[in-house]
Amino acid sequence: MAYEIARELRQRVRGAGRGSLAVGGGRTPKHVLPLLAEYDCSWDRITVSLTDERLVPPDDPQSNEALVRRYLIRGHATNAQVLPMVPGALDDIPAPDIVYLGFGEDGHVASLFPGGEELSASHCGQVMARAPVP
Repeated sequence: MAYEIARELRQRVRGAGRGSLAVGGGRTPKHVLPLLAEYDCSWDRITVSLTDERLVPPDDPQSNEALVRRYLIRGHATNAQVLPMVPGALDDIPAPDIVYLGFGEDGHVASLFPGGEELSASHCGQVMARAPVP
């Protein structure tokens, strides 16, 4: 998976001069992000954002931003720009070229939980979701 993401990011940088990657949290990225950091993708021209975030400080162990910084921002990827998901700055996050998501054991993806009220809402943009577990 890391190879395919790196290949696509390289193509985006070659074609558009920039690339963007959005990453979810949880356990799934912990396996791929360190491998992705080993590829030279012109990371200084790549923006990394989040698909979801918990309402915790960015240095909290439960923060998805902290997860991305810990597992991706190393090796070749040291110079990637990480855009935090904070109120007031969400409109500055570019539409991602690549979205890397995993599924939780209960079937949730990007903090959208099976049976959650958010799934029946008609919306565009950000959604505040309540996790059934912390």
